[in-house]
Amino acid sequence: MPRKKLFIAGIFCVLLLCSCNKAYKNVVPADAVVVGSVDMKALFLKADWENQKKDVLDLLKDNVDEEIYDLIEKMAEDPLNSGFDLLNPAYTFVTLDSREPDGFIAISVSDMEKVKKSLKKIETLELRDSDGMFFLQFDDFVLGVLTNDILLVGSADDRSAYRDMIKQDKGKSYFSTDAGKFFEEKSGDITVQINAEAIPQRYIKELERNIERETQISSDYIDAYKPLLSSKVQLNLTFSTGRMSLNMYVDGMDDYAKSHMAAKKINKEVLDYLPTRDLIGFAAFGLDGKKYWDLSETMINRMLSEYGMNRSERKMINRCGEFLSQVDGTSLIAVNGMNFDDDLEVLGIVPVAKKEFSNLMSDIDQDLPHNIYLYGNADYTALTTSSRYDLAKVPSPFDKPVKSNYLYAYFNPYSVVENIYEEETRYAEKEERNMLNKIFDIFRLADYVELKVPDTDEASLEIVLNDNSKNALALIINKSVNCANAYLEYEKYRKEQWRKRQEEWEQQYSGYYNYYDEPEEVVAVEEYDY
Repeated sequence: MPRKKLFIAGIFCVLLLCSCNKAYKNVVPADAVVVGSVDMKALFLKADWENQKKDVLDLLKDNVDEEIYDLIEKMAEDPLNSGFDLLNPAYTFVTLDSREPDGFIAISVSDMEKVKKSLKKIETLELRDSDGMFFLQFDDFVLGVLTNDILLVGSADDRSAYRDMIKQDKGKSYFSTDAGKFFEEKSGDITVQINAEAIPQRYIKELERNIERETQISSDYIDAYKPLLSSKVQLNLTFSTGRMSLNMYVDGMDDYAKSHMAAKKINKEVLDYLPTRDLIGFAAFGLDGKKYWDLSETMINRMLSEYGMNRSERKMINRCGEFLSQVDGTSLIAVNGMNFDDDLEVLGIVPVAKKEFSNLMSDIDQDLPHNIYLYGNADYTALTTSSRYDLAKVPSPFDKPVKSNYLYAYFNPYSVVENIYEEETRYAEKEERNMLNKIFDIFRLADYVELKVPDTDEASLEIVLNDNSKNALALIINKSVNCANAYLEYEKYRKEQWRKRQEEWEQQYSGYYNYYDEPEEVVAVEEYDY
């Protein structure tokens, strides 16, 4: 019998954790332009909340209003008993029904009475019951409505907008549309999707008029970008052990990408010219120069003709276009050295498949293969005579992505962070240096950053941390709390120093103040007989 009860209790707990009241998602209207979701359950687990909540609450206790802190504390200590259903995702969305964009947040509610009781403790929040719905108002700006299972808060002035969203059926929900289905196909801990198809025509017409007026570009040229207005772009942020990933998915841009971008597969030949010293990062990408130039030439010429163009400027543009039109293959940009006293040392490598353009920049060393062209402000002679870049030194699967991606980028943030830290703390006092050191600890978490674009409709940005023992979110929260505490301590130190200087100043000049502040002595004038 006890085993049976234990089994039933276990099943109940699993159902409680996995249950998701999806009815509240229907409040997201079908014409939402931007939709986002936050997976609260996943974030609580990945943040190692049980071990970190004490530090977070200690930080908030002296820095937020008492009423708000009480609400946060109750939610943090017992999320299931707060009245908010934090095991379900919270949704945010933006609509363009009015002249100004309106933003909203929809949160699932498990116990309306507990939520109302908690909200009533916040002095700046007013609650009013109307038509069976419980409206709330915050600082004369944010309006919201509470029902048995939904808390909908937003910036719209018209309360009827909230009623329409609450009462709309599933067929009018964003998640019943193609954009909503695309949203749910791929999702992360934090997901944001932009649906260009939902942008009202008046906004598009106004944008086209502004572009045409400001740049003198004809409507025929603007038509080339029309496919972008039917696209959907989705960004997913996911935290995992030792890394965080930002993935981008694009739907509806295939025709635009194929006709205007036409990226070429990356070859490995040009990478031999990467420098060996002080490498900060580099990007390799396929480029069809003629397609890019055909796309840009009209716009450049029309913009420049508005301000006038002399013969030398026209000649320079034509030469650049002639050069770019010959580029067909891998292009590469590398940032080599970084020094605040000098410029960044930037190197660009472009394989030219058709012919060599040595007459464009005569100062460049031409001891190179006939199909490679260098530009930038690096020491090219050293590149052609020194040892080539060692791929094994990059702590990532470098070789494979370069062969199979349209774009591949590698970035080493450590050297940049250390250079900035050194510059910022050069003349800093000890207390400020300690504070800045804690802030820069957040950026020191990253070991390297990778950007991969395998196709025209997908991309991924991976930030790999040097500590792979914990989830990236837990590490970031821990460092952020330390950073906030260090900042607050430094602010306290600054105020104390200022108070001491004020006291010293008042003591030093108190005599002068007493002298000038004393009332003038009234001297009696003697009367004389003349």
